[in-house]
Amino acid sequence: LRLKLVDALGYVGSPRAQEGIARIALDTGQSEETRIRMFAALAEAAKRRGPQLGGEVLAQVVNVAASAESLPLREAASQALGALNIRGPEASEIIRNQYRG
Repeated sequence: LRLKLVDALGYVGSPRAQEGIARIALDTGQSEETRIRMFAALAEAAKRRGPQLGGEVLAQVVNVAASAESLPLREAASQALGALNIRGPEASEIIRNQYRG
């Protein structure tokens, strides 16, 4: 049910909806599969309605993309960031970290 609700929130695309999706994706108490699906939903929401994620939550997504131990989780967070169209030193740092493995 939660995953269906997130799909609907992706269509709404409001800042609160994107933040809600991101908070589930960032919740380490969730399964990795759920977190990956949430990052995918966040990416879809950003593609549909543009990036509307606040600075604090965005910084946490950057942190997951840059330093999560799980490669699939880092990739999912990185794809969300790509859809959110972040720029600057964070983007280049994430790319460098991806090549380090």
